[in-house]
Amino acid sequence: ADLNLRASVDADAARPKWQKLFPVGTYHRPDFPEEGITFDAAFFDAMMANWVKAGSHELPLDYFHRGDSDQSPVANDDKVASGWFSDFEVRPDGFYGLTKWTDRARQHILADELCRLSPSFSIDGLDRKTGEHHGPTLYGAALLNDPFLSDLPRVTAGATNADTQSTGSPERAKMDKKKIC
Repeated sequence: ADLNLRASVDADAARPKWQKLFPVGTYHRPDFPEEGITFDAAFFDAMMANWVKAGSHELPLDYFHRGDSDQSPVANDDKVASGWFSDFEVRPDGFYGLTKWTDRARQHILADELCRLSPSFSIDGLDRKTGEHHGPTLYGAALLNDPFLSDLPRVTAGATNADTQSTGSPERAKMDKKKIC
C-alpha cells in the first residue's frame, strides 16, 4: 500500500504547475527605458497575443539564462532545459506560465537549491516571419536564485500547488477551498 501511495505522490509531483513570471508594477533597470517598464494587463495581453500569433509553441526554461543558442561559447550542458511552459494566463496580480519541470530541475527545487524564475523577454520583440516589431514577447525563463524581479514567489515542484493552481481562464483562477483546508 505504501508503494502505491508513493507512486501516486510522484505522479502528482510531475504534473505541470502554474508559476508566476511577472508581477504587476513598474520596474527600473539600466537597460530599460528611462521611465521603466510597466507590467500590467495591456503588457501581458500583448505578450499573450504574440505567443498565440507565433503558434503557441512550448517555451523553454533553462538554468541561469544560459540556454540561448545565439550566445557563444556556451557548453551543451548549459543549454539543457529545466522545463517547459505549455500555457499562459493573465491574472489580476500578474502573468503566469503552466510549467512542466524536468526531473533534474524538480530535484533542484525540492532540495531547495534553486527557487526562482527569471523571464526572458523583449519589450518590442521581432516577428521572425514578418521582420516587424510587435511589442512584448516572451522567449522563456531561467531557473535560478537571484532574479531581477525579486518579489516573485518561490517556484513550486512538489505534489501540491494550491497557491497557483488554475484551470486555464480567468474564471478558473479561483482556489479550491477544500484543497486549502
